[in-house]
Amino acid sequence: MTTLNQEEIQVAQAKINSLPNNIYKVKDIFGNDWESISDPHGYGRRFFQTVKKGLLTRIAYHHRGLDNHRSYSIHK
Repeated sequence: MTTLNQEEIQVAQAKINSLPNNIYKVKDIFGNDWESISDPHGYGRRFFQTVKKGLLTRIAYHHRGLDNHRSYSIHK
């Protein structure tokens, strides 16, 4: 599976680092910037693979909700 590219990883890590410990969906991590992502579904899949492979710090997969959206735990 494909992961985020290096530039996307840097942007995602900056977003993660700016947030307090909590449970988030990807769109909540990115806030208003989420609207500018051209393929949110594809980005979400690549984000999941990136987290799964440990390429981002301070974040772990939490669960998939009834709405089929994944949530992530941001922690120290």
